[in-house]
Amino acid sequence: MSWSVYIHISPSNKYYVGVTSRAPEERWRNGFGYYTQPFYNVIQKYGWDNIYHEVVAQNLTEDEAYNFEQILIDKLKSNNRKYGYNITSGGDKGY
Repeated sequence: MSWSVYIHISPSNKYYVGVTSRAPEERWRNGFGYYTQPFYNVIQKYGWDNIYHEVVAQNLTEDEAYNFEQILIDKLKSNNRKYGYNITSGGDKGY
Protein backbone atom coordinates (compact mmCIF):
# COMPACT_ATOMS: atom_id res chain seq x y z
CA MET A 1 0.00 0.00 0.00
CA SER A 2 1.22 3.48 -0.88
CA TRP A 3 0.86 6.44 1.47
CA SER A 4 0.83 10.21 0.87
CA VAL A 5 1.45 13.25 3.05
CA TYR A 6 -0.35 16.50 2.29
CA ILE A 7 -0.75 20.04 3.55
CA HIS A 8 -3.77 22.33 3.51
CA ILE A 9 -3.10 26.06 3.94
CA SER A 10 -5.98 28.34 4.89
CA PRO A 11 -6.33 31.98 3.76
CA SER A 12 -5.15 32.93 7.27
CA ASN A 13 -1.89 31.12 6.41
CA LYS A 14 -2.39 28.33 8.94
CA TYR A 15 -1.50 24.72 8.16
CA TYR A 16 -3.10 21.32 8.44
CA VAL A 17 -0.83 18.34 7.76
CA GLY A 18 -2.35 14.96 7.00
CA VAL A 19 -1.62 11.41 5.86
CA THR A 20 -3.64 9.02 3.72
CA SER A 21 -3.36 5.62 2.11
CA ARG A 22 -6.06 6.57 -0.41
CA ALA A 23 -5.83 8.99 -3.29
CA PRO A 24 -5.67 12.37 -1.53
CA GLU A 25 -8.70 13.72 -3.42
CA GLU A 26 -10.66 10.69 -2.27
CA ARG A 27 -9.60 11.32 1.34
CA TRP A 28 -10.42 15.01 1.12
CA ARG A 29 -13.81 14.60 -0.61
CA ASN A 30 -13.89 18.34 -1.34
CA GLY A 31 -13.66 19.01 2.39
CA PHE A 32 -16.41 16.63 3.47
CA GLY A 33 -13.79 14.03 4.41
CA TYR A 34 -13.12 16.17 7.50
CA TYR A 35 -16.76 16.33 8.59
CA THR A 36 -16.07 14.75 11.99
CA GLN A 37 -12.87 16.72 12.65
CA PRO A 38 -12.28 20.24 14.00
CA PHE A 39 -10.61 21.19 10.68
CA TYR A 40 -14.08 21.03 9.14
CA ASN A 41 -14.91 24.33 10.87
CA VAL A 42 -12.07 25.95 8.94
CA ILE A 43 -13.44 24.53 5.70
CA GLN A 44 -16.88 25.91 6.55
CA LYS A 45 -15.39 29.33 7.35
CA TYR A 46 -13.25 29.76 4.23
CA GLY A 47 -14.72 27.32 1.71
CA TRP A 48 -12.85 24.33 0.32
CA ASP A 49 -11.87 26.15 -2.88
CA ASN A 50 -10.25 28.96 -0.90
CA ILE A 51 -7.89 26.60 0.91
CA TYR A 52 -4.63 25.64 -0.81
CA HIS A 53 -4.05 21.88 -1.06
CA GLU A 54 -0.70 20.26 -1.79
CA VAL A 55 0.49 16.67 -1.78
CA VAL A 56 4.07 16.95 -0.54
CA ALA A 57 5.09 13.27 -0.66
CA GLN A 58 3.74 10.13 -2.32
CA ASN A 59 4.54 6.43 -2.57
CA LEU A 60 5.70 6.20 1.03
CA THR A 61 5.38 3.30 3.43
CA GLU A 62 3.01 3.82 6.36
CA ASP A 63 5.91 4.39 8.76
CA GLU A 64 7.61 6.84 6.39
CA ALA A 65 4.36 8.79 5.97
CA TYR A 66 3.68 9.10 9.68
CA ASN A 67 7.30 10.02 10.40
CA PHE A 68 7.20 12.71 7.71
CA GLU A 69 3.88 13.97 9.10
CA GLN A 70 5.53 14.43 12.51
CA ILE A 71 8.46 16.29 10.97
CA LEU A 72 6.18 18.66 9.04
CA ILE A 73 3.91 19.33 12.00
CA ASP A 74 6.99 20.11 14.09
CA LYS A 75 8.57 22.38 11.45
CA LEU A 76 5.32 24.21 10.63
CA LYS A 77 4.18 24.24 14.27
CA SER A 78 0.76 23.28 12.95
CA ASN A 79 -0.30 21.76 16.27
CA ASN A 80 0.06 25.23 17.81
CA ARG A 81 -3.27 27.06 17.32
CA LYS A 82 -1.37 30.19 16.34
CA TYR A 83 0.09 28.42 13.28
CA GLY A 84 -2.20 25.54 12.40
CA TYR A 85 -5.05 23.15 12.91
CA ASN A 86 -3.44 19.84 13.82
CA ILE A 87 -4.57 18.57 17.21
CA THR A 88 -1.58 16.33 17.88
CA SER A 89 2.10 16.24 16.96
CA GLY A 90 1.35 13.54 14.37
CA GLY A 91 2.46 10.00 13.89
CA ASP A 92 -0.49 8.77 15.92
CA LYS A 93 -2.23 7.12 12.97
CA GLY A 94 -5.40 9.14 13.37
CA TYR A 95 -6.00 8.35 17.03
